[in-house]
Amino acid sequence: MSFKSAIILFGLAVIFQAAIAQNGGETYNSEAGVYGTYLSFPGVSAKSGELMGYGLDFTHSFLPLVHDAAHRTAAAKNVIPKSWMRVTGQLGPTYSDGPDIFSTRIAGAGLVLPKFAVGGAFTLSGTSIEPPLSSDKRKTRDYVAGVFIDVYAAPTVLLREFIGMGNYSYDRNDVNVVSRSILQYEHHLVVAIDEGFGYEHELLVRGLEDSHRQINFNNYFEAALSTQFAILPLLQLEAIVPETGQASWLGGVGFGFQVHFTPRVLAQLIPAYSIDLKHSENDQVNVVARVAARF
Repeated sequence: MSFKSAIILFGLAVIFQAAIAQNGGETYNSEAGVYGTYLSFPGVSAKSGELMGYGLDFTHSFLPLVHDAAHRTAAAKNVIPKSWMRVTGQLGPTYSDGPDIFSTRIAGAGLVLPKFAVGGAFTLSGTSIEPPLSSDKRKTRDYVAGVFIDVYAAPTVLLREFIGMGNYSYDRNDVNVVSRSILQYEHHLVVAIDEGFGYEHELLVRGLEDSHRQINFNNYFEAALSTQFAILPLLQLEAIVPETGQASWLGGVGFGFQVHFTPRVLAQLIPAYSIDLKHSENDQVNVVARVAARF
């Protein structure tokens, strides 16, 4: 099945979701998802501007959670004090004949006080290029390890602060050419607004030694119109600030949908469009389609 066919099937599911039985109040501890990403650059002609990626995610809460009218948003579940762990892995997005690209992240936290948790996270990503008719092999590796705290500041508010360090390396023909240290800070805020509305934002500030600083500020909104259907607007901002020269800015908007076929099975479709404020050929269309099961 092609990625576009999957999107069409998702649209049909949205149309007919009201006819699917919905049983509320079932508890679960884990959620496992699979997703696909489609990335294109409208300013680049033909297929050379289209990339695909795939990923898996798994989240486990050591406290039973429930999807019902009072907890029908992700924010309503996230602000509940708990110990948790999460693993994600992704291949791409890349061209069909492009380099191997991967990323993975392992994170978890444990409650040490009723409203305070301490955790850690490790992120690893990289690329590998081995042309079939050339001996010129190139490889990059990027890792960050750090610690964070979860502060459940109010019954409807979660605050997470992360600080980590790591390294970026570039190898050519198995010889290290570049090695630079990384300092990374992440801020995460979750607010559950009434029963059907939620808001989250993530701020990432990343510094690469003698190279550049990267700033990402993502805002996620959720309006759960029922226990079955929700709309997911988002706003994104990215800035790359080099040591010398001018900064580049990328701003994006998106409008997604989420359907719960049952409290344990859901699907999401989130298209977004981002504009490069300096170079229109770098404008991006990004579509993420995800299905998940809870148990």
